[in-house]
Amino acid sequence: MRLLDTRTGHFVEKDPKNSEFKYAILSHTWDANGEQTYKELKKIQKRYAIEAARRGSAGPPFGAIWEDGYLSPKILKACRVAREHGYRYIWIDSCCIDQTSSSELSEAINCMYAWYKGAHVCYAYLADVPSLDSEDPKEDGSAFRESRWFKRGWTLQELLAPRNLIFLSQDWRPLGWKKELADLVSAITGISVNVLARGQTLSTFSVAQRLSWAARRETTRVEDRAYSLLGIFDINMPTLYGEGECAFQRLEEEILRRIPDQSIFAWGHVYLGPQIPVLDNLNPGPTQFGRKAPQGCRKSFRFTALPSTSLLSQSPDNFVDCGSVEVVPLSPLLYHYPDLPVPDYNFTPHGIRTHFPLIPLSALLPNSGAEHYAGRPSWYYLAILGCEHSGRDRPGHLLGRVCYLDPSATGIRFLSRAFIEIRSFGQEGNVTVDSRAGRAQLVALSAEALLRSSALAKIDAVHLYHPDPSSTTMFSDWDLFSRPHKGINLMLKRKPHALPEAYPGSRTVGSSVKEHAITLNLRFPDQDHPATHWLTVTRSTVRDTPEVHVQARDAITIEYTHALELGGRRLTIVARIHGTLQGYPIIPITITWIDEPPWGWHGNGCMKQGCQWKDRELVTLYNGDGCTAEMVLSVEFLAANYYVIDAHTEWCRECPQIEENSDSESEEGYFTADEDDQVT
Repeated sequence: MRLLDTRTGHFVEKDPKNSEFKYAILSHTWDANGEQTYKELKKIQKRYAIEAARRGSAGPPFGAIWEDGYLSPKILKACRVAREHGYRYIWIDSCCIDQTSSSELSEAINCMYAWYKGAHVCYAYLADVPSLDSEDPKEDGSAFRESRWFKRGWTLQELLAPRNLIFLSQDWRPLGWKKELADLVSAITGISVNVLARGQTLSTFSVAQRLSWAARRETTRVEDRAYSLLGIFDINMPTLYGEGECAFQRLEEEILRRIPDQSIFAWGHVYLGPQIPVLDNLNPGPTQFGRKAPQGCRKSFRFTALPSTSLLSQSPDNFVDCGSVEVVPLSPLLYHYPDLPVPDYNFTPHGIRTHFPLIPLSALLPNSGAEHYAGRPSWYYLAILGCEHSGRDRPGHLLGRVCYLDPSATGIRFLSRAFIEIRSFGQEGNVTVDSRAGRAQLVALSAEALLRSSALAKIDAVHLYHPDPSSTTMFSDWDLFSRPHKGINLMLKRKPHALPEAYPGSRTVGSSVKEHAITLNLRFPDQDHPATHWLTVTRSTVRDTPEVHVQARDAITIEYTHALELGGRRLTIVARIHGTLQGYPIIPITITWIDEPPWGWHGNGCMKQGCQWKDRELVTLYNGDGCTAEMVLSVEFLAANYYVIDAHTEWCRECPQIEENSDSESEEGYFTADEDDQVT
C-alpha cells in the first residue's frame, strides 16, 4: 500500500495488515478539471530530492515540498490536517495509485474497501459545503444535504467502511462525525442508522438493500458503478475498463455464486395494495382485495411479457425502491415447497440454470378477467422468492416475481420478466387503473395465500437469460421466433407409432395374420416439386409366410406444399389429403396453415381476419363406402426454416370386409415390405 508521508511529502510502502500501523485516509469527489496524479507528484518530489542532494546538508529540508506552488492544494491541506491530528501517513486515491498501470489500478480497486476499513480515521472532504459558521447541515435544503459527495458512486463504500469518519467543510473545518450525524446521513442516503452509528455488519442486509444504497449514484466511467461495490459484497473480480454495463452484470453473477440471497431478483415495482388481488379468485364468488366486492364490480388483469429479458438487473438504479426488501430463511420456502432444492445457480452457455416454485397465473385468475400480450396465458407465472417486503405492514409476505416462460424449440425453458396491471370496472362501466399496482413486477404473498396456492405450484428447472443479450445462444434468443424463413424443411416427428394389441378398428383376416403395422414415410422435395413434401401413412397386415408379404389395406398421402411471401415473413402451408380406406378412394381434403412472426404462436401466427395458427388440425376422412377415419395433423415450429410434422390416425371401425387375395405379388394393393422405406 503506497501512502504519503505527511511530514516529508514522500511516498512510502506499508503493510495495511500491520495492526500497529496507523494511517488516515481521504474521501473526496474528484475535481472536474482533474486531480494531481501519481506521476505529477513524483516529478515534484524528484525536483526537491535533486536540489537537496546538490546542496547537501545545507540544502532545504525535503519537507519544503509543502511550499511548492505546483503542489495540489487538496494534497497539501489533507496532509496538513492529518499531520495536525498526529497521523504520519495518509492515503489519497488520486495520487497514491498509478492510474496508468492497469494491474495496479485493478489491485487497488479490489483492496480499496479494506483500506478504508483499516484506516484509523477517514476525512470526508465536502468541497461544496460551507463551515458550521455559515449553515446548519440539518436544515432542509442545506448544502450538506445536497452535497455532490452523497451522489457519487465511490463515496458509498468510503462512507460505509471506516469506523471513524469525520466530515470536513470546503475550508477543511470539521462538520461532525458520522456517528453524530447518523440520522441526517441516513435520511440523505437511505442507509440504516444501525450501519452508520452502531457498526452493524453489511452481510446482515440483503443484496437488494445494499444495491438500493447505490441507486442513482453516479460515476465518471460506467464500469465504476460495479467496481465501486466490490467491497460492499466482499467480492474480488478483475477490472476490465471498456466492458461498459457488462461490469455490473458480472458483479451480479459473482453475487449469485457467493451469496445465497434471492433478493437480487426482487427489483422493480412491488404491488402493495390492500390485498393480493390475483389470489382472491381461489375463493368462490366475486371479491375485491380480500373482501366481498360490490355487486357489478369486477377486476381485470393485464399481463405483458418482456421476452428474452434477464431476471437480473442491468443497473443498480432499478433497486432504488428496495430498501425494505429483506432475506428470509430457507425454512419458510421449504415449508410451502418441500420438494424445492437448495437454491443453486449453474452457469451454462445457454443461461443460468436454477429452480423456482412457479405458480401459474392462469390457475389463479379467471379467464374472463385476464388479458395477455404475447404467448399463452398458461405461460405466465409467479416465481416465489426467498425474500419479503418488510414495509407497509407486510412482514412475512414472500415476494413473487411476475414471470413468463418463453417458448423454446430446444426443450430448455427460459424464464423472462413480465408485469401485471390491475383494472377495476365499476357498476356504471367506468374503468379505474389501480395506481398502487402500476406495472407491478412483484407481488407480496401472505402466508395464507402461499398455503392456499402451494398445491398449484410446480418446482421446475428453468434457465435465466444472461444479463448481456449478446451472450444468449441462437436457439434461446427471442429472435428465433421472428427471423424470416429462407426455406422450409419439414421433419417427421420422432415418435414411435406402435399399436396396442387390441387397437380399435383392427380386424383379423385368416389365421395367418400376425398384427397390424403402421408406417409413416416422408418424401422430401425434388427438382420437379421443390416446395412439396409427401407424408404417406400406411396401415398394413403382416403375414407369417416363408416370404414375408404385406397387404396394404389403407394408404393415405398428405402433400404439404409451402409458399413464402413478404421476404420470408409469411408462410403458407397447404396440405392435400388423398388415398384409400379399405381399398376405396377417400374424398380429398385440403387444409391451409398461415404463419407469421412470432412463428407458431397461438393467437399471433396469422394476421388475416378469421385465421389463427393452430399447430394441430382434426380431419375426418370418408371413402364413400361407409368407412371413416379421424386423422390429427400437426405442424409445429422448430426453428427458423424448420417445422415438425406428424399424423396420428384413428382408423375406421365399421367397414365392408374385403376378401383376401391369394396372389399377393400380382394384385393391386400388395407390396413387399422394405425396412428402408419405413420411417417410424
